[in-house]
Amino acid sequence: MFFETIKVFDGNIMNLDLHMARLTKTVQHFFPDCPPPVFSISVPPMYKNGLYRCRVTYSQKIESVEFIPYVRRQITTLALIEAPAISYGWKSCDRSALEALKKASGHDGIIIVKNGAITDTTFSNLVFESDAGLFTPTTFLLPGVQRSNLVNKGIVRETTITVDDLYNYRRVFLINAMLDLDDAISFTIITQKNTENSHSPSLHTFSFLPDLP
Repeated sequence: MFFETIKVFDGNIMNLDLHMARLTKTVQHFFPDCPPPVFSISVPPMYKNGLYRCRVTYSQKIESVEFIPYVRRQITTLALIEAPAISYGWKSCDRSALEALKKASGHDGIIIVKNGAITDTTFSNLVFESDAGLFTPTTFLLPGVQRSNLVNKGIVRETTITVDDLYNYRRVFLINAMLDLDDAISFTIITQKNTENSHSPSLHTFSFLPDLP
């Protein structure tokens, strides 16, 4: 099965068109003989004040719609982890490989690297800040809704970002459907001493200092 996590703030449903587009594409890919489910979300009165995540679980049909109070993740440690075999191109309910990778790292969050290319964390896309602006890697794992929203608006540009390129950026933002740039989890990128002139930076060349919320 698959799912969408949709931001609901004070009764307003955010980026529903982008969520529906991804849901439709997923159903068409995995269930080509089934028409994509058509549904509308009605926010119950008790969920019209505050911030909630609406979780829509589906297969070839809508299985459930839940409204859950949003609790921001506490991410204080972040590390680069090479995982060339990892794949998460569809928003599947089976996230076991991602969770196992994070658990084995010993960190709150990980930036997954595939053959030197920066991809995503286990729960978010990435936006990198430099003097030239805001950029997101073309080598993402999952085409996130917030990522698409920011790229479509021209706020963030797509580019190739490898571990070698991290020298060019000063900050990284973790974004997803619940976290836009204004309230994203962010880290300052630190280059370790004695590695600035290295021709082949390793995953340990860079560390990440959490920014104050």
